[in-house]
Amino acid sequence: MTEDCSTVSHAVMQMKHFNTLPHKMKQLFVSSFGAFFDGSLRSPKRSASSTRSVRCPCAKRRRSGKAGGSARILLHHRSGRTPRIPSRGYPVPTGDDPWMEVFEMELDEIQTPAIVADLAMMEHNMRKYQNYADQGGCALRPHIKTHKIPRLAQMQLDFGAKGITCAKLGEAEVMADSGIGDIFMAYPVIGPDKIRRFLDLSQTIRMICSVDSVEGASALAAAARERGITAEVRMEVDIGAHRTGVVMPRAVEMAKRIAGMPGLELSGIFGYKAMVLEGGPTLDPAAAGREEGELLGETAQRIREAGIPLRDVSAGSTPTAPYAAMAEGVNEIRPGTYIFQDAQRIVQGAASPEECCGVMKVTVVSTPEKDRAVIDAGTKALAGDSKLHAAPMFLSSYGQILGRPDLRIDRMNEEHGMIVCDGETGLHVGQPLYVIPNHICTCINLFDRIYIREHDGSLTETPVAARGRSV
Repeated sequence: MTEDCSTVSHAVMQMKHFNTLPHKMKQLFVSSFGAFFDGSLRSPKRSASSTRSVRCPCAKRRRSGKAGGSARILLHHRSGRTPRIPSRGYPVPTGDDPWMEVFEMELDEIQTPAIVADLAMMEHNMRKYQNYADQGGCALRPHIKTHKIPRLAQMQLDFGAKGITCAKLGEAEVMADSGIGDIFMAYPVIGPDKIRRFLDLSQTIRMICSVDSVEGASALAAAARERGITAEVRMEVDIGAHRTGVVMPRAVEMAKRIAGMPGLELSGIFGYKAMVLEGGPTLDPAAAGREEGELLGETAQRIREAGIPLRDVSAGSTPTAPYAAMAEGVNEIRPGTYIFQDAQRIVQGAASPEECCGVMKVTVVSTPEKDRAVIDAGTKALAGDSKLHAAPMFLSSYGQILGRPDLRIDRMNEEHGMIVCDGETGLHVGQPLYVIPNHICTCINLFDRIYIREHDGSLTETPVAARGRSV
Protein backbone atom coordinates (compact mmCIF):
# COMPACT_ATOMS: atom_id res chain seq x y z
CA MET A 1 0.00 0.00 0.00
CA THR A 2 1.47 3.35 -1.02
CA GLU A 3 1.84 6.34 1.26
CA ASP A 4 -1.00 8.04 -0.61
CA CYS A 5 -3.33 5.10 -0.10
CA SER A 6 -2.60 4.92 3.60
CA THR A 7 -3.27 8.62 4.23
CA VAL A 8 -6.79 9.33 5.44
CA SER A 9 -8.13 12.86 5.50
CA HIS A 10 -8.82 14.38 8.88
CA ALA A 11 -12.52 14.65 8.11
CA VAL A 12 -12.88 10.96 7.31
CA MET A 13 -10.90 10.01 10.41
CA GLN A 14 -13.42 11.86 12.52
CA MET A 15 -16.32 9.76 11.21
CA LYS A 16 -18.15 7.77 13.84
CA HIS A 17 -16.50 4.42 14.59
CA PHE A 18 -13.79 4.89 11.93
CA ASN A 19 -10.97 4.64 14.43
CA THR A 20 -12.34 1.35 15.76
CA LEU A 21 -11.48 -0.36 12.48
CA PRO A 22 -8.17 -2.21 12.04
CA HIS A 23 -5.50 -0.25 10.17
CA LYS A 24 -5.78 -2.44 7.08
CA MET A 25 -9.55 -2.01 7.06
CA LYS A 26 -9.10 1.78 7.18
CA GLN A 27 -6.87 1.50 4.14
CA LEU A 28 -9.41 -0.67 2.35
CA PHE A 29 -12.17 1.80 3.14
CA VAL A 30 -10.22 4.75 1.82
CA SER A 31 -9.10 2.93 -1.32
CA SER A 32 -12.58 1.50 -1.98
CA PHE A 33 -15.01 4.11 -0.78
CA GLY A 34 -13.03 7.29 -0.28
CA ALA A 35 -14.43 8.50 -3.57
CA PHE A 36 -17.93 8.59 -2.15
CA PHE A 37 -16.99 11.82 -0.41
CA ASP A 38 -16.71 15.23 -2.01
CA GLY A 39 -13.76 17.52 -2.32
CA SER A 40 -14.16 18.85 1.21
CA LEU A 41 -12.55 15.63 2.47
CA ARG A 42 -9.38 15.94 0.42
CA SER A 43 -6.08 15.74 2.20
CA PRO A 44 -4.69 19.25 2.69
CA LYS A 45 -1.11 18.00 2.73
CA ARG A 46 -0.65 17.03 -0.92
CA SER A 47 1.06 19.19 -3.50
CA ALA A 48 0.15 19.62 -7.14
CA SER A 49 3.03 17.37 -8.17
CA SER A 50 1.80 14.52 -5.97
CA THR A 51 -1.68 15.01 -7.41
CA ARG A 52 -0.39 14.22 -10.88
CA SER A 53 1.35 11.12 -9.60
CA VAL A 54 -1.92 9.46 -8.51
CA ARG A 55 -4.17 10.43 -11.39
CA CYS A 56 -6.27 7.54 -12.60
CA PRO A 57 -4.08 5.58 -15.05
CA CYS A 58 -7.05 4.77 -17.27
CA ALA A 59 -7.76 8.35 -18.35
CA LYS A 60 -5.62 8.35 -21.50
CA ARG A 61 -6.59 4.78 -22.38
CA ARG A 62 -10.26 5.68 -22.29
CA ARG A 63 -9.77 8.65 -24.57
CA SER A 64 -7.86 6.47 -27.00
CA GLY A 65 -10.53 3.79 -26.95
CA LYS A 66 -8.35 1.18 -25.24
CA ALA A 67 -9.90 1.12 -21.79
CA GLY A 68 -12.18 -1.85 -22.41
CA GLY A 69 -15.72 -0.72 -21.66
CA SER A 70 -19.30 -1.77 -22.29
CA ALA A 71 -18.61 -3.68 -25.51
CA ARG A 72 -16.40 -6.13 -23.67
CA ILE A 73 -19.04 -6.53 -20.95
CA LEU A 74 -21.73 -7.21 -23.55
CA LEU A 75 -19.65 -9.90 -25.24
CA HIS A 76 -19.04 -11.62 -21.91
CA HIS A 77 -22.74 -11.50 -21.15
CA ARG A 78 -23.74 -13.02 -24.47
CA SER A 79 -21.17 -15.76 -24.20
CA GLY A 80 -22.75 -16.96 -20.96
CA ARG A 81 -19.75 -16.00 -18.83
CA THR A 82 -20.06 -13.90 -15.70
CA PRO A 83 -19.41 -10.34 -16.91
CA ARG A 84 -16.36 -8.70 -15.32
CA ILE A 85 -15.77 -4.99 -15.65
CA PRO A 86 -12.03 -4.38 -16.08
CA SER A 87 -10.17 -3.09 -13.04
CA ARG A 88 -8.88 0.45 -13.09
CA GLY A 89 -7.76 0.65 -9.49
CA TYR A 90 -9.10 3.01 -6.84
CA PRO A 91 -6.49 5.75 -6.38
CA VAL A 92 -6.93 8.07 -3.41
CA PRO A 93 -7.66 11.54 -4.87
CA THR A 94 -5.42 14.28 -3.57
CA GLY A 95 -4.66 17.92 -4.22
CA ASP A 96 -7.42 19.53 -6.26
CA ASP A 97 -8.81 16.31 -7.72
CA PRO A 98 -12.50 15.96 -6.75
CA TRP A 99 -13.26 12.62 -5.09
CA MET A 100 -16.43 12.07 -7.06
CA GLU A 101 -14.69 12.57 -10.39
CA VAL A 102 -12.27 9.73 -9.75
CA PHE A 103 -15.05 7.44 -8.59
CA GLU A 104 -17.05 8.14 -11.76
CA MET A 105 -14.07 7.05 -13.81
CA GLU A 106 -14.30 3.66 -12.13
CA LEU A 107 -18.03 3.05 -12.63
CA ASP A 108 -18.98 4.83 -15.82
CA GLU A 109 -19.62 1.48 -17.53
CA ILE A 110 -22.51 0.72 -15.18
CA GLN A 111 -25.92 1.98 -16.25
CA THR A 112 -28.17 3.35 -13.55
CA PRO A 113 -29.82 2.68 -11.25
CA ALA A 114 -27.48 -0.06 -10.02
CA ILE A 115 -26.21 -1.45 -6.72
CA VAL A 116 -22.47 -1.75 -6.13
CA ALA A 117 -21.09 -3.67 -3.14
CA ASP A 118 -17.51 -3.72 -1.91
CA LEU A 119 -16.19 -7.21 -1.18
CA ALA A 120 -13.55 -6.14 1.36
CA MET A 121 -16.08 -4.34 3.52
CA MET A 122 -18.58 -7.19 3.20
CA GLU A 123 -15.88 -9.49 4.54
CA HIS A 124 -15.26 -7.07 7.39
CA ASN A 125 -18.98 -7.12 8.25
CA MET A 126 -19.14 -10.92 8.03
CA ARG A 127 -16.12 -11.31 10.25
CA LYS A 128 -17.48 -8.79 12.77
CA TYR A 129 -20.81 -10.59 13.24
CA GLN A 130 -19.21 -14.01 13.28
CA ASN A 131 -17.09 -12.69 16.15
CA TYR A 132 -20.23 -11.51 17.95
CA ALA A 133 -21.67 -15.01 17.66
CA ASP A 134 -18.45 -16.68 18.75
CA GLN A 135 -18.05 -14.39 21.76
CA GLY A 136 -21.59 -15.22 22.88
CA GLY A 137 -21.12 -18.95 22.35
CA CYS A 138 -23.79 -18.88 19.65
CA ALA A 139 -24.18 -20.26 16.18
CA LEU A 140 -24.60 -17.70 13.41
CA ARG A 141 -27.37 -18.46 10.94
CA PRO A 142 -27.57 -15.38 8.67
CA HIS A 143 -30.79 -14.46 6.93
CA ILE A 144 -30.09 -14.45 3.19
CA LYS A 145 -33.26 -12.50 2.34
CA THR A 146 -30.95 -9.48 2.42
CA HIS A 147 -28.76 -10.50 -0.53
CA LYS A 148 -30.41 -13.60 -2.11
CA ILE A 149 -27.05 -14.50 -3.70
CA PRO A 150 -25.59 -18.02 -3.32
CA ARG A 151 -22.00 -16.78 -3.55
CA LEU A 152 -22.49 -14.49 -0.56
CA ALA A 153 -24.32 -17.18 1.41
CA GLN A 154 -21.41 -19.55 0.87
CA MET A 155 -19.00 -16.84 1.99
CA GLN A 156 -20.97 -16.45 5.22
CA LEU A 157 -20.66 -20.18 5.80
CA ASP A 158 -16.95 -20.03 5.04
CA PHE A 159 -16.57 -17.35 7.73
CA GLY A 160 -18.12 -19.75 10.25
CA ALA A 161 -21.91 -19.60 9.95
CA LYS A 162 -23.68 -22.84 10.93
CA GLY A 163 -26.35 -22.60 8.26
CA ILE A 164 -28.60 -20.00 6.67
CA THR A 165 -32.08 -18.60 7.18
CA CYS A 166 -34.64 -18.08 4.43
CA ALA A 167 -38.08 -16.50 4.33
CA LYS A 168 -39.45 -18.22 1.26
CA LEU A 169 -39.22 -21.74 -0.14
CA GLY A 170 -38.11 -20.35 -3.49
CA GLU A 171 -35.08 -18.84 -1.77
CA ALA A 172 -34.36 -22.13 -0.02
CA GLU A 173 -34.56 -24.05 -3.30
CA VAL A 174 -32.06 -21.71 -4.96
CA MET A 175 -29.67 -22.02 -2.03
CA ALA A 176 -30.03 -25.81 -1.84
CA ASP A 177 -29.35 -26.07 -5.57
CA SER A 178 -26.12 -24.15 -4.98
CA GLY A 179 -24.94 -26.74 -2.47
CA ILE A 180 -25.99 -25.27 0.88
CA GLY A 181 -27.14 -28.08 3.17
CA ASP A 182 -28.57 -26.50 6.36
CA ILE A 183 -31.52 -24.12 5.96
CA PHE A 184 -34.01 -22.72 8.45
CA MET A 185 -37.34 -21.51 7.03
CA ALA A 186 -38.20 -18.67 9.42
CA TYR A 187 -41.68 -18.33 7.93
CA PRO A 188 -44.74 -20.58 8.14
CA VAL A 189 -44.99 -23.21 5.39
CA ILE A 190 -48.71 -23.34 4.69
CA GLY A 191 -50.57 -25.26 1.98
CA PRO A 192 -50.15 -28.74 0.41
CA ASP A 193 -47.85 -27.65 -2.42
CA LYS A 194 -45.46 -25.75 -0.14
CA ILE A 195 -45.41 -28.56 2.39
CA ARG A 196 -44.54 -30.98 -0.42
CA ARG A 197 -41.66 -28.75 -1.56
CA PHE A 198 -40.40 -28.37 1.99
CA LEU A 199 -40.40 -32.12 2.56
CA ASP A 200 -38.72 -32.71 -0.81
CA LEU A 201 -35.85 -30.52 0.38
CA SER A 202 -35.91 -32.18 3.80
CA GLN A 203 -35.10 -35.51 2.22
CA THR A 204 -31.90 -34.15 0.66
CA ILE A 205 -30.59 -31.56 3.15
CA ARG A 206 -31.30 -30.41 6.69
CA MET A 207 -34.43 -28.26 6.64
CA ILE A 208 -36.05 -26.67 9.69
CA CYS A 209 -39.59 -25.31 9.48
CA SER A 210 -41.24 -22.51 11.42
CA VAL A 211 -44.59 -23.33 13.05
CA ASP A 212 -46.87 -21.16 15.17
CA SER A 213 -50.31 -22.77 14.81
CA VAL A 214 -51.95 -26.13 15.38
CA GLU A 215 -53.32 -26.04 11.84
CA GLY A 216 -49.95 -25.49 10.22
CA ALA A 217 -48.13 -27.98 12.43
CA SER A 218 -50.82 -30.66 11.96
CA ALA A 219 -50.72 -30.41 8.16
CA LEU A 220 -46.93 -30.69 8.11
CA ALA A 221 -46.98 -33.61 10.54
CA ALA A 222 -49.54 -35.52 8.48
CA ALA A 223 -47.56 -35.04 5.25
CA ALA A 224 -44.34 -36.14 6.98
CA ARG A 225 -45.99 -39.28 8.33
CA GLU A 226 -47.18 -40.17 4.84
CA ARG A 227 -43.57 -40.17 3.71
CA GLY A 228 -42.38 -42.03 6.75
CA ILE A 229 -40.09 -39.18 7.84
CA THR A 230 -39.86 -36.72 10.71
CA ALA A 231 -39.86 -32.98 9.98
CA GLU A 232 -37.73 -30.74 12.19
CA VAL A 233 -39.59 -27.66 13.38
CA ARG A 234 -39.06 -24.62 15.57
CA MET A 235 -41.91 -22.79 17.21
CA GLU A 236 -41.96 -19.05 16.72
CA VAL A 237 -42.75 -16.96 19.78
CA ASP A 238 -44.07 -13.41 19.49
CA ILE A 239 -41.70 -11.45 21.70
CA GLY A 240 -42.74 -8.00 20.53
CA ALA A 241 -42.95 -7.71 16.73
CA HIS A 242 -46.65 -8.63 16.77
CA ARG A 243 -46.67 -10.41 13.45
CA THR A 244 -46.32 -14.25 13.27
CA GLY A 245 -45.56 -16.17 16.44
CA VAL A 246 -47.32 -17.71 19.42
CA VAL A 247 -48.03 -15.11 22.09
CA MET A 248 -45.88 -15.74 25.13
CA PRO A 249 -48.66 -16.69 27.60
CA ARG A 250 -49.61 -19.58 25.28
CA ALA A 251 -46.09 -20.68 24.40
CA VAL A 252 -45.87 -23.66 26.79
CA GLU A 253 -49.30 -24.96 25.84
CA MET A 254 -48.56 -24.70 22.10
CA ALA A 255 -45.15 -26.31 22.53
CA LYS A 256 -46.78 -29.31 24.22
CA ARG A 257 -49.23 -29.75 21.37
CA ILE A 258 -46.57 -29.47 18.66
CA ALA A 259 -44.14 -31.77 20.49
CA GLY A 260 -46.87 -34.37 20.81
CA MET A 261 -47.55 -34.61 17.07
CA PRO A 262 -46.11 -37.77 15.44
CA GLY A 263 -44.08 -36.77 12.38
CA LEU A 264 -42.61 -33.65 13.98
CA GLU A 265 -39.50 -32.99 16.04
CA LEU A 266 -39.70 -29.74 18.01
CA SER A 267 -36.01 -28.84 18.20
CA GLY A 268 -36.25 -25.26 19.40
CA ILE A 269 -37.93 -21.89 19.50
CA PHE A 270 -37.14 -18.57 17.86
CA GLY A 271 -38.31 -15.01 17.91
CA TYR A 272 -37.87 -11.61 16.33
CA LYS A 273 -38.64 -8.13 17.55
CA ALA A 274 -35.74 -5.96 16.34
CA MET A 275 -35.77 -2.42 17.70
CA VAL A 276 -38.63 -2.78 20.17
CA LEU A 277 -38.18 -2.24 23.88
CA GLU A 278 -40.92 -2.74 26.48
CA GLY A 279 -43.51 -2.76 23.71
CA GLY A 280 -42.45 0.42 21.93
CA PRO A 281 -39.89 1.52 19.32
CA THR A 282 -36.41 2.37 20.52
CA LEU A 283 -32.99 3.49 19.32
CA ASP A 284 -31.19 1.49 22.01
CA PRO A 285 -30.01 -1.74 20.34
CA ALA A 286 -28.24 -2.95 23.48
CA ALA A 287 -31.34 -2.74 25.66
CA ALA A 288 -33.58 -4.16 22.92
CA GLY A 289 -31.17 -7.04 22.31
CA ARG A 290 -30.84 -7.89 25.97
CA GLU A 291 -34.62 -7.90 26.37
CA GLU A 292 -34.98 -10.08 23.27
CA GLY A 293 -32.52 -12.63 24.61
CA GLU A 294 -34.06 -12.63 28.07
CA LEU A 295 -37.61 -13.14 26.77
CA LEU A 296 -36.57 -16.06 24.58
CA GLY A 297 -34.38 -17.60 27.26
CA GLU A 298 -37.13 -17.39 29.88
CA THR A 299 -39.70 -18.83 27.47
CA ALA A 300 -37.40 -21.73 26.59
CA GLN A 301 -36.83 -22.43 30.27
CA ARG A 302 -40.58 -22.63 30.96
CA ILE A 303 -41.03 -25.02 28.05
CA ARG A 304 -38.20 -27.23 29.29
CA GLU A 305 -39.66 -27.23 32.79
CA ALA A 306 -42.84 -28.60 31.21
CA GLY A 307 -40.85 -31.62 30.08
CA ILE A 308 -40.09 -30.63 26.50
CA PRO A 309 -36.39 -30.69 25.58
CA LEU A 310 -35.25 -27.85 23.33
CA ARG A 311 -31.85 -27.73 21.65
CA ASP A 312 -31.99 -24.35 19.99
CA VAL A 313 -33.07 -20.88 21.04
CA SER A 314 -32.66 -18.51 18.12
CA ALA A 315 -32.77 -14.72 18.27
CA GLY A 316 -31.66 -11.88 16.19
CA SER A 317 -31.75 -8.95 13.90
CA THR A 318 -28.77 -6.93 12.79
CA PRO A 319 -29.00 -4.24 15.50
CA THR A 320 -29.90 -6.58 18.37
CA ALA A 321 -27.93 -9.72 17.54
CA PRO A 322 -24.66 -8.72 19.26
CA TYR A 323 -26.53 -8.26 22.56
CA ALA A 324 -29.01 -11.12 22.23
CA ALA A 325 -26.03 -13.41 21.64
CA MET A 326 -24.80 -12.69 25.16
CA ALA A 327 -28.11 -13.59 26.83
CA GLU A 328 -28.30 -16.77 28.88
CA GLY A 329 -30.13 -19.50 27.01
CA VAL A 330 -29.72 -18.09 23.49
CA ASN A 331 -27.50 -20.26 21.29
CA GLU A 332 -28.16 -18.89 17.79
CA ILE A 333 -28.53 -15.48 16.12
CA ARG A 334 -30.00 -14.66 12.70
CA PRO A 335 -28.94 -11.18 11.48
CA GLY A 336 -29.38 -10.38 7.79
CA THR A 337 -28.72 -6.75 6.89
CA TYR A 338 -25.27 -6.81 8.48
CA ILE A 339 -23.57 -8.05 5.31
CA PHE A 340 -24.26 -4.70 3.55
CA GLN A 341 -25.59 -2.47 6.33
CA ASP A 342 -27.73 0.55 5.39
CA ALA A 343 -28.81 4.03 6.44
CA GLN A 344 -31.33 2.79 9.00
CA ARG A 345 -28.63 0.77 10.73
CA ILE A 346 -26.52 3.94 11.00
CA VAL A 347 -29.36 5.72 12.78
CA GLN A 348 -29.91 2.71 15.03
CA GLY A 349 -26.26 2.68 16.03
CA ALA A 350 -25.67 -0.75 14.50
CA ALA A 351 -23.31 0.35 11.73
CA SER A 352 -20.88 3.08 10.83
CA PRO A 353 -21.12 4.85 7.47
CA GLU A 354 -17.92 3.09 6.38
CA GLU A 355 -19.57 -0.31 6.90
CA CYS A 356 -22.44 0.50 4.51
CA CYS A 357 -20.90 -1.26 1.54
CA GLY A 358 -23.98 -1.67 -0.66
CA VAL A 359 -24.59 1.65 -2.42
CA MET A 360 -26.83 2.62 -5.30
CA LYS A 361 -25.45 4.51 -8.24
CA VAL A 362 -28.12 6.84 -9.68
CA THR A 363 -28.19 9.57 -12.33
CA VAL A 364 -29.68 13.05 -12.25
CA VAL A 365 -32.21 13.14 -15.08
CA SER A 366 -33.83 16.53 -14.50
CA THR A 367 -33.13 19.81 -12.69
CA PRO A 368 -36.43 21.72 -12.95
CA GLU A 369 -35.52 24.27 -10.26
CA LYS A 370 -32.36 25.38 -8.49
CA ASP A 371 -33.45 23.72 -5.25
CA ARG A 372 -34.91 20.57 -6.84
CA ALA A 373 -33.61 17.71 -8.97
CA VAL A 374 -34.84 14.31 -10.08
CA ILE A 375 -32.89 11.03 -10.13
CA ASP A 376 -33.66 7.82 -12.02
CA ALA A 377 -34.45 5.81 -8.88
CA GLY A 378 -37.91 5.78 -7.37
CA THR A 379 -39.85 3.17 -5.44
CA LYS A 380 -38.88 0.50 -8.00
CA ALA A 381 -35.23 0.93 -7.07
CA LEU A 382 -34.88 2.59 -3.67
CA ALA A 383 -38.09 1.01 -2.34
CA GLY A 384 -40.25 3.02 0.01
CA ASP A 385 -40.93 0.87 3.03
CA SER A 386 -39.04 3.18 5.38
CA LYS A 387 -41.35 5.89 6.68
CA LEU A 388 -39.99 9.40 6.78
CA HIS A 389 -40.38 11.74 9.77
CA ALA A 390 -41.63 8.89 11.97
CA ALA A 391 -40.43 7.88 15.44
CA PRO A 392 -37.98 6.73 16.50
CA MET A 393 -35.58 7.27 13.58
CA PHE A 394 -37.15 10.41 12.06
CA LEU A 395 -35.58 9.76 8.67
CA SER A 396 -35.62 12.83 6.46
CA SER A 397 -34.58 11.19 3.18
CA TYR A 398 -35.07 7.94 1.26
CA GLY A 399 -31.35 7.28 1.54
CA GLN A 400 -28.15 9.14 2.33
CA ILE A 401 -26.55 10.81 -0.69
CA LEU A 402 -22.83 10.31 -0.27
CA GLY A 403 -20.82 13.49 -0.01
CA ARG A 404 -23.95 15.66 -0.02
CA PRO A 405 -25.63 15.67 3.39
CA ASP A 406 -27.49 18.83 2.34
CA LEU A 407 -29.51 16.88 -0.25
CA ARG A 408 -32.62 14.90 0.63
CA ILE A 409 -34.60 12.39 -1.43
CA ASP A 410 -37.86 13.85 -0.23
CA ARG A 411 -40.41 12.05 -2.39
CA MET A 412 -40.60 9.14 -4.81
CA ASN A 413 -42.84 7.85 -7.55
CA GLU A 414 -42.22 4.57 -9.35
CA GLU A 415 -39.30 5.78 -11.47
CA HIS A 416 -38.64 9.25 -10.04
CA GLY A 417 -36.75 10.25 -6.92
CA MET A 418 -37.20 13.91 -6.06
CA ILE A 419 -34.19 15.58 -4.45
CA VAL A 420 -34.64 18.80 -2.53
CA CYS A 421 -32.23 21.15 -0.85
CA ASP A 422 -32.52 24.16 1.44
CA GLY A 423 -30.33 26.08 -1.01
CA GLU A 424 -29.27 25.32 -4.56
CA THR A 425 -28.58 21.68 -5.35
CA GLY A 426 -25.70 22.45 -7.70
CA LEU A 427 -26.60 19.30 -9.62
CA HIS A 428 -26.66 18.95 -13.39
CA VAL A 429 -28.40 16.56 -15.76
CA GLY A 430 -26.35 13.43 -16.33
CA GLN A 431 -24.48 13.69 -13.04
CA PRO A 432 -24.08 10.40 -11.13
CA LEU A 433 -24.75 10.24 -7.40
CA TYR A 434 -24.24 7.45 -4.88
CA VAL A 435 -26.85 6.63 -2.27
CA ILE A 436 -26.82 4.50 0.87
CA PRO A 437 -30.38 3.10 0.85
CA ASN A 438 -32.45 3.27 3.99
CA HIS A 439 -33.31 -0.44 3.73
CA ILE A 440 -30.93 -2.42 1.55
CA CYS A 441 -32.93 -5.69 1.71
CA THR A 442 -35.94 -4.37 -0.19
CA CYS A 443 -33.66 -2.61 -2.69
CA ILE A 444 -31.73 -5.77 -3.55
CA ASN A 445 -35.01 -7.55 -4.21
CA LEU A 446 -35.77 -5.02 -6.95
CA PHE A 447 -32.66 -5.80 -9.02
CA ASP A 448 -31.75 -8.76 -11.21
CA ARG A 449 -28.06 -8.22 -10.53
CA ILE A 450 -25.61 -6.25 -8.44
CA TYR A 451 -21.96 -5.36 -9.03
CA ILE A 452 -19.40 -6.67 -6.55
CA ARG A 453 -16.11 -4.82 -6.35
CA GLU A 454 -13.47 -7.52 -6.02
CA HIS A 455 -10.16 -7.27 -4.16
CA ASP A 456 -8.34 -6.45 -7.40
CA GLY A 457 -10.66 -3.53 -8.12
CA SER A 458 -12.64 -5.25 -10.87
CA LEU A 459 -16.42 -5.34 -10.75
CA THR A 460 -18.29 -8.63 -11.13
CA GLU A 461 -21.85 -8.53 -12.39
CA THR A 462 -23.58 -10.93 -10.00
CA PRO A 463 -27.12 -12.29 -10.45
CA VAL A 464 -29.50 -11.94 -7.50
CA ALA A 465 -30.40 -15.57 -8.02
CA ALA A 466 -33.24 -15.85 -5.49
CA ARG A 467 -34.82 -12.57 -6.46
CA GLY A 468 -38.49 -12.99 -7.35
CA ARG A 469 -38.69 -16.40 -5.67
CA SER A 470 -41.51 -15.22 -3.43
CA VAL A 471 -43.51 -18.47 -3.49
